[in-house]
Amino acid sequence: MEAGFFPLDQELQVPEGHLLPHAQDTLVRLSSELPFRRAATHLEQTLGVVVHASTARRQTLAVGQRMLEVQNTQAQPLSACPEEPAAERLAMSSDGSMVPLVGGVWAEVKMVAVGEVQRCRRKGEEQTVTTKLTYCARMAPAATFADQASAELRRRGIERAKEVCAIQDGAEWIQGFVQGHRHDALRILDFAHAASSVYAIADKIREGGGHLPPKWVDGILHRLKHEGPTRVLLHLTRLVRRYPQIQEQVTYLQKRRDLMDYPTYRAAGWPIGSWRVSRAATNGSSKPVSKAQACIGNPSMSIPCSPCVWHS
Repeated sequence: MEAGFFPLDQELQVPEGHLLPHAQDTLVRLSSELPFRRAATHLEQTLGVVVHASTARRQTLAVGQRMLEVQNTQAQPLSACPEEPAAERLAMSSDGSMVPLVGGVWAEVKMVAVGEVQRCRRKGEEQTVTTKLTYCARMAPAATFADQASAELRRRGIERAKEVCAIQDGAEWIQGFVQGHRHDALRILDFAHAASSVYAIADKIREGGGHLPPKWVDGILHRLKHEGPTRVLLHLTRLVRRYPQIQEQVTYLQKRRDLMDYPTYRAAGWPIGSWRVSRAATNGSSKPVSKAQACIGNPSMSIPCSPCVWHS
């Protein structure tokens, strides 16, 4: 007797793999956030449906692969792509994050986050907030990632928004990414990256036997945030003469002087931080994943993107 498809299965719209649509959707969503074994356990506890961890992996990868194909098709220049009304002000932030692959190999996952910038009052103070965050991530070369991310950027309206800022670490591939998608975007060095360089400078000076006031870092960052880079860079340039070991960090900041006008950015209502983009790329996990998993989704929790575009 040959295997066949029972007519009732068609009537009930049972997908390939024996799971009903609601169960499959729940399993895939769980597997995009949890390891497969835990996802299968949660599915049983929630819906009473019993599946093996290998089924969770197979279903999640299959759905991720199909969604990846759709997204890549939408990214083609002449392809139809759903678009939502563009916000007046959008912020995008790009970064790369190293993730461990199966076999002890590390690779870089590139990501872009897009959010709507708004001014609001909290606790009696006017603040800048970034809402409606969405992300797109790929393990791909910079040029390929720029092409594949275009569908999500078109959907959010990066080209149609009245104003856009790009928060970044100043890497060359990110500069090219911003230039290609919104050349007039206001470029801002992520304040966390500037701060990490200042902390590194303090550590190197103290490790070399130098003396700095206990609150030196706090003072430098306060001045950078509220007064801008001019006096800070002048001070650091003088320190280089006494402590040449800090030259690399000082040069990093000097090259990005034009991206550190934080008082002006804040006065104009722009955010100066990038919402932990690289942290989002790994979901805080160091668990190894295969190359295929890194490309199309998060079957093992290291890359929470099955689909590769997701909302926060």
